[in-house]
This record gives sequence, C-alpha cells and structure tokens, in this order.
Amino acid sequence: MQQRTFKEEILYQWNYGGMHIRLIGVNLAVFVFIGTILMLGRLFFGQNAYLITNIIESIFMLRGDISGLLFRPWGLFTSIFAHFDFFHFVFNMVFLCFASQLFLRYFSSSRLLYTYVLGGVLGGLFQIVAYSIFPELKNTLTYVVGASGSVMAIFMAAAFFRPMEEVFFFWLLRIK
Repeated sequence: MQQRTFKEEILYQWNYGGMHIRLIGVNLAVFVFIGTILMLGRLFFGQNAYLITNIIESIFMLRGDISGLLFRPWGLFTSIFAHFDFFHFVFNMVFLCFASQLFLRYFSSSRLLYTYVLGGVLGGLFQIVAYSIFPELKNTLTYVVGASGSVMAIFMAAAFFRPMEEVFFFWLLRIK
C-alpha cells in the first residue's frame, strides 16, 4: 500500500472524512485567514493596524446587541466559523470532533451541517435577546465569535436523542 503525501491525505480526508472534517477544515481555514490578515496588518501598518483589525472584526464578529444584527446581519453566520484565540479554536474543534462522532451515530452528515449552522445562528440570536432583556448586560458591549453555540447544538441534539447512551468523554472518561 502506497503512503499518501500530506497534501494527498488532506484532500482524501476532505473528500471522504465526513462533514465534521469539512467543518473543522473550514474553521481552520478561517482561523488561518484571520491570523494571517491580522499579522500582515501589524507588519505593514504598525500603529495603524487597528484599521485592519476593525475590518476583520466587522466581518467575522457579531455584536451582541440588536444594532449588531441590524447593521451587520452577516455576523450571525460568519461568527460561527471565526476564532481569534488559538486555545478557543483548539478546544472548540476538539469538542466538535467528539460531539460530531456521537451525533453521526444517529443522524446524517447533512443534518450535522444543518445543526451546526442553526445552532450557531440561534446562539447568536440568544445572545442578542439576552442583551436586550437583562439590564446588567446593557451597559457592556459584547461580541459573539466562535463555534461554541454550534458545537453545543450538535452535542445536545445527540444527548437528547439518546440520553442514556454511554460514551467515552474525550475518549477517556465513560459517562452516560
């Protein structure tokens, strides 16, 4: 059996690895894109790099108040693929891998994509509603970014479908 090169393995996983691999791949591509643009902005613009940062944030972050939804509605979608911190990205992707494998035992890949997108969008909308309802939040400016809502939606869908299923949590701890 011939060994695949790294590039061939990436293409193979993209084509045959399943929807969760594609979602992780898209998240990785967006993470690398954001990091590269911010780094190049700092290198080329120095003190004025905040202009690049503001543009990237306006594209990939969702403001947590109603004006964020009204003036930047694309943030509901783009924010579910964006991460600005390495550990935030890694933890979301590890949990996405774990939750997706559990989810795919019972549901299809297309349902996984649907749940990922819908869970992320509803997570963003929930933040906006919470911001509007709770007076303590009105004095702060919050942003929604990352796949946490999407990943939780996938995990919760599987957990509600089979609540007594035994799983190895992060492949180590057996829990129901």
